[in-house]
This record gives sequence, structure tokens and C-alpha cells, in this order.
Amino acid sequence: HPDLILLDLMMPQKSGIALLSDLKKDDALKEIPVIMVTGVSSETGIDLEAFFKKGATGDSERNALKPEGYIEKPVDPQKLLKLVKKALS
Repeated sequence: HPDLILLDLMMPQKSGIALLSDLKKDDALKEIPVIMVTGVSSETGIDLEAFFKKGATGDSERNALKPEGYIEKPVDPQKLLKLVKKALS
């Protein structure tokens, strides 16, 4: 199993959120840290942090799916490195 998953929010076959849900339901994979990579929030104004917060959504299942971090495209290498270190610590 991988130590960390970088997961794009928008993919051609399945959304990143749907795949994240599948990962978190799988006992063998649910503990692997996931960092979401997206260009969506800058294009649409969607606040991913608010999207996954239970308080903002009232949806505890969505809160359980919260990834360990988020990064927007274009990816800043220093920010990505910081997120990876935090997720793996």
C-alpha cells in the first residue's frame, strides 16, 4: 500500500470525492493519508475546507471523508512538501 495518496478532485471516470469515499470505506486503505489536488476552488469559488466541515454541511459522513490536506493547481512545490510532511508525521 502507498504511504500517501495525492488525489485529484476532478478525474474523467470517477470524482475524487467518490474515490475518497471508497478509500475511507476500505479497511485496508482507510488509514492512508490523502491530499486532494484541485484547480476547482479557484475556478468555482468552492471552499473545500468548508465543504468537508461538519459544521458547515451538517453532514457527518462528509466530515468523515475529510482528507488530510488540500492543494490548488498550479501546485506550489514548497506547500506540497509541507502538506506531505504533515500528513506523514
